[in-house]
Amino acid sequence: MLQAVQSNVKTEAKNPVKTPVSNRMKNVKEKHQTVKYEEWANTETGEIRSFAVSSREVYQDTNFYKIFLGDLAKVLKDFGGRKFAVLIHILEKIDSQNRLISTYETIMQETKSGKSTVSAVINYLKEIDFLREEFRGVYMVSPQYLVQGGHKKRMGLMVKYQNMPYSEKEAAEKDRQLNMF
Repeated sequence: MLQAVQSNVKTEAKNPVKTPVSNRMKNVKEKHQTVKYEEWANTETGEIRSFAVSSREVYQDTNFYKIFLGDLAKVLKDFGGRKFAVLIHILEKIDSQNRLISTYETIMQETKSGKSTVSAVINYLKEIDFLREEFRGVYMVSPQYLVQGGHKKRMGLMVKYQNMPYSEKEAAEKDRQLNMF
């Protein structure tokens, strides 16, 4: 049986790394590496041996997008040309809460697409429940397809998404109620 005799610990810390994500810079969790030099004694034979033990902090899934390809592939199959450019624009512009804050005009200018193309894409994404309109010009992408962050954040966004109005009629009713006050 081995038993620890003595241990020296040396810790090396590296600076946070910045990686580009869709033209935005995101911090990656700081990495720590610990190196221990230990002497172990075999209690049966009395033999003492030295070991170098290295451990690293495991990266967590923060500041990365989790994309659920099986579900997203179903969405992508119907897109090509300018429609695909509009979809990519939406995916690039969503914030950490899966919201897109944009008008048709802005999307038209930035993707060089016509109003009918932008309208067709957004209406299709609403129809397949990829996207819901929270308010006029504020949309939320379903966390079923992608989310920035871990499991807890995804579950919180799923609850929020499920409580949003599904149809334009429900959204109009919500707008009407907000404008009453």
